[in-house]
Amino acid sequence: MSSDKTLLVQLLRDRIVPSLMARGFQRSFSGRSQDSEEIGRAFPLGRFGRASGAHIDLLDIQIHKDRPAFVLNFGVAPPEGVSLPQGSFSQSELQVSGLLERCRLYSNRTFMIWFGPSRFSFGADSTSRLSGAVDRALELFPEVERYFGERTIGRHVKCIAYSRDAAGRERAAIRT
Repeated sequence: MSSDKTLLVQLLRDRIVPSLMARGFQRSFSGRSQDSEEIGRAFPLGRFGRASGAHIDLLDIQIHKDRPAFVLNFGVAPPEGVSLPQGSFSQSELQVSGLLERCRLYSNRTFMIWFGPSRFSFGADSTSRLSGAVDRALELFPEVERYFGERTIGRHVKCIAYSRDAAGRERAAIRT
């Protein structure tokens, strides 16, 4: 992992993870394990969840594979779990990637820009540039909370909802 990506993960560990814990999230909430090295690199901070009535709010922080950038993936695990072509999963086994509606918080939804150093921060040191990206995510986090509470999709959120039609074909719809 590059030194900037290592620094980014440390900043996320020091600033975003405590913010999640203060909001009632627990780390490694999912019962499914990280089964590959690639998954471990993409999600070095683990996965997070919190009980919300009969539902579970799920969230993970995904690190970009090629550069020091991240995105927040999130969604709600229903009490009945989910049935997918690869099998049925109980609520406690679900991860964001297995939800029928999964969302992402972007720095810029229109262009699907991940949180990362600004292209206009010339001359700034890595810590300042990456701290700015973490600050931006924390500033926009209320949009994630609004989704969890009201299923409202904010200006920086994009959701993909999957369903099956009568013939059993999978359909996807983007909600913005």
